[in-house]
Amino acid sequence: MRRGENPIKNKNGKVLLKKHRVIMVFYAPGRSEGEFFENLELVLDKSIESLIKTVNHDITNITLINNSSSSKAELIVKKYSEYIDKYVCYNTNKGKVNAVLNEARSVYEEFVTITDADILFYSGWEHETFKLFKDFKNV
Repeated sequence: MRRGENPIKNKNGKVLLKKHRVIMVFYAPGRSEGEFFENLELVLDKSIESLIKTVNHDITNITLINNSSSSKAELIVKKYSEYIDKYVCYNTNKGKVNAVLNEARSVYEEFVTITDADILFYSGWEHETFKLFKDFKNV
């Protein structure tokens, strides 16, 4: 049994909400399932790296969803863990839509980017995305 009161309970920590969340879902099985999955860990690595290099971390949170991938994929994610706000790891593949919907429903950020793990992000993409929403009100 615990005694006393939780010392953190009365601390008034501020919850800082950011403007943008990127949700990236990936499946890298690590075994040969045909050409489509060949070198997928390398592609995942490059995609996460380009994402991290091109977002403004002061306004953007990153969620990665591992949809039952290999241990090699786990090691790649671990390499970037200091930049990842949330990491979800499923033991069984939920499918892209179900995995993303589970996370998207709990997002508080004003802007959400949902992406695959085979996208190469270029410098300036985030700024141009915000500009698009500002310039076209009904987008």
